[in-house]
Amino acid sequence: MAKKETKEHKFVKKPVYPGGNKALSDFITTQLKYPKKAVDNDIQGTVFAKYDIDYKGNVMKVYIKSGLGHGCDEEAIRLINLLKFEVPNIPYRRRIKFTKSIQIHFKFNKKEVVKTKAVAPVAPPVVLPNIKSQVKYTITQTVPKKANSGDSKSYNYSISIS
Repeated sequence: MAKKETKEHKFVKKPVYPGGNKALSDFITTQLKYPKKAVDNDIQGTVFAKYDIDYKGNVMKVYIKSGLGHGCDEEAIRLINLLKFEVPNIPYRRRIKFTKSIQIHFKFNKKEVVKTKAVAPVAPPVVLPNIKSQVKYTITQTVPKKANSGDSKSYNYSISIS
């Protein structure tokens, strides 16, 4: 007795990103440019968007369902417009518009985001009784943009003697 072949239940197949969801996720993480305005305001979160795909696999229009502002919505639109999908053969050469949803996460990566914060001096300026000069210093902590070695942090010291 031979096995019965199963037929596909869907008449029209949905468009897919070449390489699947993993490749889509990798593309978004490599192409995402965190907006400077969002970095300055410490904005993190998720942008929820819908987008239309034409019968050729091109993104036609992007709709932001829930955004973050501070440039994150515009960056999500820019990323989605870069996407190109593969559309399986559509029966009878119909021109069908597809709609998909996506979530784009904006989260700081300490290695990539450059942040400089001034740290208050640990001790007040040193004043010696018989000498008329003062020593003032400030300490700033800098996180490198792309650190090659682990989670290293660097400190900058500036000392002025007057």
